[in-house]
Parts: sequence; structure tokens; C-alpha cells
Amino acid sequence: MKSAAYDRAYLEAIQSVLEDYLHAQDLYWMLRAEPPKGEPPFPCLTLGNVLLAYTRLRARSSAEAEALFAPIAQLREQWRTAWNKKARHELQSRLQCWADYLHEYETDPAQAAYYTYQVRQRVIVELLAQDLGGWPEAEADLCHRLDRVLRASFAPGPFIWDKDLAPAFPAGPFWFLYGHPK
Repeated sequence: MKSAAYDRAYLEAIQSVLEDYLHAQDLYWMLRAEPPKGEPPFPCLTLGNVLLAYTRLRARSSAEAEALFAPIAQLREQWRTAWNKKARHELQSRLQCWADYLHEYETDPAQAAYYTYQVRQRVIVELLAQDLGGWPEAEADLCHRLDRVLRASFAPGPFIWDKDLAPAFPAGPFWFLYGHPK
């Protein structure tokens, strides 16, 4: 799992390009920033990745996360229509990626070995839906169907990511982080 320094650096790196990103057609925007030494490359700029980095950092350093997110939140309010359009587009894209993974898992149960990484798609879907203030109907229907597929083979258990992140991802909305496919 990424460190607090990694999430902090990611949120800092997107500050100068976020407004341009909101007005661009691209859903995935390459960042020209270096992560902290010894950390993996940053993911593309997407609203889901921003929300994920913010949520993880908030679990580890709440005041710092709020300070870094304040200008992002201001841009979100200033460009709410563009933000929501991009967020919904990403939600659809991430749901499709999640559906693809679950289909692969159904046809090849060995794919369960990749669950801890792949579930990131479902986490981002949940964060985007929360940010949008609820689920768009079509996406809600698809997500419920996908959740039924996962629940059919899900073994509840302990939180699967770094334990210090658990408070930011409560078991209610993030139940899929508390266990693995069987």
C-alpha cells in the first residue's frame, strides 16, 4: 500500500493541473511529477485517484489531508458540472474494469490472488458515488449485480489493506475490503 508521503506528494502534484484536467476530454491524465524516492510511479490523474489518495491520507494525517484537499474542494465547487461529468464517466469506466475482473475470476478462480489489488477499482467506484452524492441509476444497477456476483463467493475476514487505513474505509460501504473471494 502507498505511504502517507506518496499520497501527500500525489495530491500536491495534481494541484497545478487539476483545473485543466477538469476541462479536458481525457479521463486519464498523465502526471509529470516524480513520486517520493523508493515509491512506485504516480497513477494518472483521475478524480477517483484523487479521492483515494485523499481518503488514505486522511486516515493517517487528517489535518494535513484537509489542508491539501481544500484547494481541490474549491475547484470542485467552482467547476461542479465539469467535476460531476468527469466523475460519472470515471465511475462508468471503473465499474467496467471491475466487471471485467469479476468475469475473469468467475472463469478462472486463480484470479482471486489479484483481489487485493483489483478491489481498488471497487473502492474508487464507491468513493466516486459518495462524491457525486449518490449513485446514478444505471451504475447503481450494474454495481448491485456485480456485488451479488462477489458476495456469492466472498469469505468475510479482516481488513485486507494496511490496518491504519481501516478507519477511513468502514465495513458498511466498503464491505469488500473485509475479506476475500473464496
